[in-house]
Amino acid sequence: MIAQERLMTVTREEIGEVARSLDRHQIALLVEWLASKDDKRRYQALLLLQHRSMIDSDVSVHWSTFQGKLKHENSYQRSIGIIMIAENVQWDMEGRMEKSLDDCLSLLGDKRPITVRQCIQALTKIAHYNAALRTRIAAALEELDLLRIKESMRGSVLRDLKALRSVLDERSPSPPLSLSEPPANTD
Repeated sequence: MIAQERLMTVTREEIGEVARSLDRHQIALLVEWLASKDDKRRYQALLLLQHRSMIDSDVSVHWSTFQGKLKHENSYQRSIGIIMIAENVQWDMEGRMEKSLDDCLSLLGDKRPITVRQCIQALTKIAHYNAALRTRIAAALEELDLLRIKESMRGSVLRDLKALRSVLDERSPSPPLSLSEPPANTD
């Protein structure tokens, strides 16, 4: 068990190793920290939970907390909600994603362009792991009004949409890149 103070001082290089060693009490603490007003604490919790979610299903027991964040008044909390749902969709054997999808898709109309981007990036992962939802995701994209998004953000949003479209068009899933795995050189 790692002390709370240690969780706050984990470096980027140590994130994966520490994430592997988390117990359920530390995971619950980190989920609480996602609501912290302290940016550093909140971000550290997000990074550790993201990494843990890649290797184990034990963070997914907090799905309802993440889903609740999708309607939070704070855009950062909405982003955390969609990010954590996407990180845990691979462990969803109870059909929670089907029930959460409408709330996730509502973020495509978020007033914050960064939240829209994070939603699209999360939908890419969701579509990868749950092919049955691809039609609903594609239909929601038809309603996305790009002109509503700040011009300086449109290029980034279009790149994210291109990546999502490629997953929506896939016939069979292939594993997405993990945060610790560099992209393969295809040249």
